[in-house]
Amino acid sequence: MKKTKVVFLLLVLLAYLAFAQTESQATKAVVVKMNIKNGQITVLDSQVVYGSAPARPVEWHDFRINSVSGNSTTLDRFGIEDPRVFRLLDFNEGEPTRIVKDDVNFTVVLAFRPGIAEMRVSNYTTNATIASINLTGAVNSFCSSHSADPDCQKPAPQTEPIQKPGGNCLPFTLLSGLLAAVLLTAFHARF
Repeated sequence: MKKTKVVFLLLVLLAYLAFAQTESQATKAVVVKMNIKNGQITVLDSQVVYGSAPARPVEWHDFRINSVSGNSTTLDRFGIEDPRVFRLLDFNEGEPTRIVKDDVNFTVVLAFRPGIAEMRVSNYTTNATIASINLTGAVNSFCSSHSADPDCQKPAPQTEPIQKPGGNCLPFTLLSGLLAAVLLTAFHARF
């Protein structure tokens, strides 16, 4: 019977750890829908969603996309193809035909990083900025709907740690409390 209690408590602890890991490592992406017309980019919509940004095995050299934090640190960088350019395969010649259109809608998906505040679109060759898109509204909207998400938590105010008589810090968290309960139960079950 005592072994059953120990096994049960261990299973509860493992389930807690698995849940905590899943919640804290939930992958998110920022989806930005835009329009480009006469060389000007306008934002149609931006939102943070649960999911992953696509892998980018090809580095296109038309536009550079930078995701930037609130303190102007680059969080991610990659290149995309000019969304106004369409390639049609000419089956007679085997060479693609390029068609350039104006007034084109396109979408960019960024990996969500804590602190993301802006997306910058620039000319890959000249590095001239074409558009700066503020993402704080999308992040704030997501966080108002998902306040339990760890990336939406405001930093807790600093509190004084519990001191042992020797003066060393003794951090006490829910996890250490659960671990202590499991160890005590196992100790009592054994003796």
